[in-house]
Amino acid sequence: MAFLAIFPGFYFYHFAVSMYVIPSFLAGWHGPMTLIFAVPLAFSFLAFIFKNRLSVLSDPITLMAGLLLVYTVGWLLINMSLQPNHPGHEELVAAILAMFVYFMTGALLDLDGVRKWLLPCWIIMVLLAVTNVTIGAYMFQTSLETETGSPLYQGLARSFMVVAMAMIALPPGIVARLIVGLFSIAALFVIGARSELYGFILTYAIAELTMSRRNIFRVTMLGLAGLAIALVVTSYLGLLGASRQLLVFDLGADASWNVRNHFEYFARTQIAENPIMGVYGGHWQIEGGGYAHNALSAWVSLGIVGFMLYMALSIVAVTRSFRTIKAVDSAMSRFAFMMALVALVLVIVAKPVFWAFPAMAWALNTRAVRKKLR
Repeated sequence: MAFLAIFPGFYFYHFAVSMYVIPSFLAGWHGPMTLIFAVPLAFSFLAFIFKNRLSVLSDPITLMAGLLLVYTVGWLLINMSLQPNHPGHEELVAAILAMFVYFMTGALLDLDGVRKWLLPCWIIMVLLAVTNVTIGAYMFQTSLETETGSPLYQGLARSFMVVAMAMIALPPGIVARLIVGLFSIAALFVIGARSELYGFILTYAIAELTMSRRNIFRVTMLGLAGLAIALVVTSYLGLLGASRQLLVFDLGADASWNVRNHFEYFARTQIAENPIMGVYGGHWQIEGGGYAHNALSAWVSLGIVGFMLYMALSIVAVTRSFRTIKAVDSAMSRFAFMMALVALVLVIVAKPVFWAFPAMAWALNTRAVRKKLR
């Protein structure tokens, strides 16, 4: 329920609002949903642990996630006492709550339970994206922001990417996965969030190669699909050349990239001056709160301890899920591997610590490992 509400629900809600089908009755949707599900998910997780007689200490990811939670809450409380009116408090509280809910959602997710909803949701999401290019050009590129301060199209891309990866994880056959993958790439291109688009392409390619490494037919099919995408892009380069998605090949001319470089330089300067403690909410020293769009934002706001825990979780999730998918090629292992890999890639190159997505990837890893052990 929480998975469907947070991901497809976010997408459908904002599309309906933008098309004036419904009023904006739940703000940006994401914030209210995390508040609604926080307590029920916490109780469900505790009940799950007691029912299955699990020990948090027996799972390294759950243990590290708990340590990161305790550390971050303690860091927040200390800085609230030292700087009561700092604008970073509200931002960090929202991030902690969202990560908590995302982790619980991943830990409790039953793919078989949501399977019957995923296909219709994915089909509608693709159709809404590719058939509303004119509406989408306004809605996806608008400066309207979600509760986390991210432009709306990034939230839409995040929601679609998660559903698309779940869809790819379900069918065992490469043909079905390629069909889902190609249509998903088209929808993400239209939505316009570059990090999600290229993160998805890279992650799916690596995951498919991992799953098909011993099958020449599958590897050939993947190569042909990649060639088809390259031919389409090349054929329509004149039409697509002005799109922001292809500006990644000329980043020097991209204003957004240059601004991000400025934010990252500022973060590096703060880290060099305060390598142990960082600068709590230091990005607010730039007008508007311009944080580094990568894991350095964790070092600035949480210090070196928070940064190391954050990165350790992301790296361990990828390595464990890689071993799991090699041992057991199941829907959950495929989904966990793709989610962990794309989370790691994006926190390295594009997303700040306030992006809650990685927490779900961490928890999915523990879910996949439990299934493998069974």
